[in-house]
Amino acid sequence: MKLGRRQRFGTQYHKSDPNQPKQLDEVGPGVTDVLRREMNAPTLDEARNRAAEIASLFKIKKS
Repeated sequence: MKLGRRQRFGTQYHKSDPNQPKQLDEVGPGVTDVLRREMNAPTLDEARNRAAEIASLFKIKKS
């Protein structure tokens, strides 16, 4: 990510503002969910669901 490239496996999250929840960094199209599974990484849907879960927990904590 620091090199300005998209991530490959969908395991990196970032927080650009301390008042906002972490978000999934942009994921490149070159890796399939099959390869993610083989590398013990979450599928892209699982990574997106995790980002949504983080956001919902953040909202509860902020309330």
